[in-house]
Amino acid sequence: MINCNLQRLDGPVRGNGKIIQELEGVFRGAGWHVIKVVWGRKWDPLIERDQTGLLQKIMDDVCDGELQNCKFNGGAYTREHFFGKYPETLELVRI
Repeated sequence: MINCNLQRLDGPVRGNGKIIQELEGVFRGAGWHVIKVVWGRKWDPLIERDQTGLLQKIMDDVCDGELQNCKFNGGAYTREHFFGKYPETLELVRI
């Protein structure tokens, strides 16, 4: 198991945002069976309702700083800036 939590207490993490994919490639290349767990299971019902795959795309592309902004700025901000990237994903969280 590898923990790819990139938060640092002594300053910002400066990476290319693809460490999980890079490590997956290294281990697959070595013949390992790789299982990536990136999101908690509380997301499962929403992911199951997404018929377009756009929510998965947003989740795959999001960077840590963007997620921190969503957490800090609350639900309305998250709906607009995270889910609001596509009308289909915004509809998933319509109130």
